[in-house]
Amino acid sequence: MKLWLLGLLALSLFSPTNVLGQTKDDTLVYALQSDVQNWDPPNSVLRESIILGYNVFDHLAARDLKTGKVDIIKNALPLEGAKADAFWPVYRKYQLDLDKIGDKRLALIKDYAAHYDSMTDAKAKTLATQALDLQIQRTNLLKSYYPQFTKVLGAIDAAKLIQVEHLIMAAIDLQLAAEMPLIEKPAASN
Repeated sequence: MKLWLLGLLALSLFSPTNVLGQTKDDTLVYALQSDVQNWDPPNSVLRESIILGYNVFDHLAARDLKTGKVDIIKNALPLEGAKADAFWPVYRKYQLDLDKIGDKRLALIKDYAAHYDSMTDAKAKTLATQALDLQIQRTNLLKSYYPQFTKVLGAIDAAKLIQVEHLIMAAIDLQLAAEMPLIEKPAASN
């Protein structure tokens, strides 16, 4: 939760627009003068923080995960020679397909942010269904590559790769969830 609040504070400093008449300085002063535990920023600030939080994370993830993820896998699966030559092209293809699902996830998060302060039951249902579908797509993608990974790595190393992928995905999911406010009914609907 503290990361989310820091994201809101960062948003107040770097937001390019005046949101519903509240200036960046007003938001910052309000944040600093308020009891952070009880801070209730306007929905427009929350909406922008969703986009900012994901874009910052996505930028860092794109840069760091491309190298960091490979390093993690290299540490978990120290491959050499022909086995490495067979594995890495398959893994790169898998990662490209996984990135396409990540792009869909970004679009979903932007859609969530766009409707955050005007959420309807129908929109919430659509967003939840799409989020669940993306989780299924991600799992199915890994499942579809598992036979290829098993062929080039063997069953034990392929299973280890699945474990590592799940750990990385869980870490990403946790980071995104920590940055995103829970869905709420609009103030007029409460």
